[in-house]
Amino acid sequence: MLPALVMRWPLSASAGHRDLYTSYVAELGQAGRPVLRVLLSIILLVCIDPSTARADPAASVRVQNLAGQTHDGTLVEISDSQVTIKGEASADWKRTDVLRIDWVAQPESLLENAPQLLLANGDRLGLRPESIDAESLVGKWVRFPAWAEVAVPLETVRGALLIPPRNPLERSQMIVRLRDQRETQDIFYLSNGDRLLGQLESLGKTSFEVTAAAAKISVPVATVRGFGMNPELTSFPPAKGNQALLTLSDGSVLTVGEIELAEKGGLRCRAAFGAELQFPTEHLVSLQFLGGRIVYLSELEPQEFVSTPYLTRTWPLRRNQNAVGGPLRLGGKEYARGLGLHSQSLATYRLNKKYAVFQATIGIDAVTEGRGSVIFRVLADGKPVFTSDVVRGKTPALVVGPIPMKDVGQLTLVVDFADQGDILDHADWCDALLIKLP
Repeated sequence: MLPALVMRWPLSASAGHRDLYTSYVAELGQAGRPVLRVLLSIILLVCIDPSTARADPAASVRVQNLAGQTHDGTLVEISDSQVTIKGEASADWKRTDVLRIDWVAQPESLLENAPQLLLANGDRLGLRPESIDAESLVGKWVRFPAWAEVAVPLETVRGALLIPPRNPLERSQMIVRLRDQRETQDIFYLSNGDRLLGQLESLGKTSFEVTAAAAKISVPVATVRGFGMNPELTSFPPAKGNQALLTLSDGSVLTVGEIELAEKGGLRCRAAFGAELQFPTEHLVSLQFLGGRIVYLSELEPQEFVSTPYLTRTWPLRRNQNAVGGPLRLGGKEYARGLGLHSQSLATYRLNKKYAVFQATIGIDAVTEGRGSVIFRVLADGKPVFTSDVVRGKTPALVVGPIPMKDVGQLTLVVDFADQGDILDHADWCDALLIKLP
């Protein structure tokens, strides 16, 4: 009985322990009270120790440098030139020598069943539009209602998903329709299945004001599943300075620069769309640095891409999307950068012997709900340097590399058929990147 009682003790609590102590002693009975008193005294010392209570586990990070080494510690400095952590072995690096920073043991929840804002540069934010005028869209954080609202220049907005479909494939298809729409007007997808083309004038508390067929109409917000903006009026400011991809615990992914630690904890940065933002440490998941010696394959134009159909259908190469155009997802984790391919396909990149290593994380995209089967291959100058076993929809994500690329002129990624033909063979090469030679 004693072990069960100890397991019931809320180790994170520091208040109300006297009442719990009294109730546990009464439940155990007279014979076991001396033993329980000793055990609970030890537990109380651990639980209410001031140094333990002040510790912030969310401040712990894991830094991965370009050499593939990882270091754990507390982040004490981050700037355009420097990254420094303190731990058992303190370390600092030039900013250009760091690949990524992960906040250890941070929960990730994805933008699956929540409204999201789609930006023209591919960023996705967990914002619900609250108001829109001719200049900007003001959004409220869906999962962080206490956070300040964010003003986003309207020209940088590609669209917004307001009522996400429950089915993962339908959700991906909806995102594609909003993000990639080619109409020369704004488009609204309504909950009754209709589409409305027109010009978005404004958004108030309860309705969108739209000019359609020379008439002004009000469209209730509750009836709009999502809207896509006229691509001819969409633009994004050019990147300035060092950039990184910041992932938040709600699944938001945004491109940021001017990154630094905030005085009262957390991270301060400037979003690529212009807003100055600050995020608490407990909601930071990862920071992936861009530029310098880091080159994501999705930034490169392939020298050759071949899709060989199992029957008749061919599939395109998708950049920073899965094979059907939705977000790259392996298991419960979403990836902002990577390639989406379908079996059987081959993508070749010209390297010109400029790169040191290639690495990626591979698997069948979660949109398949555990189905699909493929074989992944990596060729260097036509010679195999990696071949996976059969990877199925339920196979955990696999890390490939780092594979040496020094003196390699061509890199080829191959996705082969496995079994069951090509059914749901949505293969992801997540975080597929090259690191330039120093």
